[in-house]
Amino acid sequence: ESLTEWEELFSSIMSSWNIDDEVRLLRQKGELHSALCLNLAYAEDLSAADMKAVMSTAHLIRVHEMLDEEVDGESPENTMHPKVIVGKRHIIEAFKRTRPSLLPEDRQKLQRYYQPFRADVISNSGSGQDRDAPASNRNNLKTSFR
Repeated sequence: ESLTEWEELFSSIMSSWNIDDEVRLLRQKGELHSALCLNLAYAEDLSAADMKAVMSTAHLIRVHEMLDEEVDGESPENTMHPKVIVGKRHIIEAFKRTRPSLLPEDRQKLQRYYQPFRADVISNSGSGQDRDAPASNRNNLKTSFR
């Protein structure tokens, strides 16, 4: 998948979490990968489940911070159930702790399995690939039986 697809997927996953303004701005600009995954080449190989795990880990990192602040007496008053807001540093740390759940060989195998369902497949060719299609069209999934 392309970086654009990666951005869209992670942005979608992130939408169900409370994030701070800095991360929200990165999300709006489409700069999540460049800001959060610098020097983490394996981040592009994370599955959707792995990305969900990143956000869960980031959330837990923030919860632990909040608990530590409460013990140290830094907790805001009258907040029985404070809102957990995940920040950039929490997500970066979570990416560092998360590894792809699929081995590269398994990922390639799955890509081969899904190849017949991609938009570039021509049913009459029998080869499963349309070598004349532009590269940008070769990664689109079919959306109908035509």
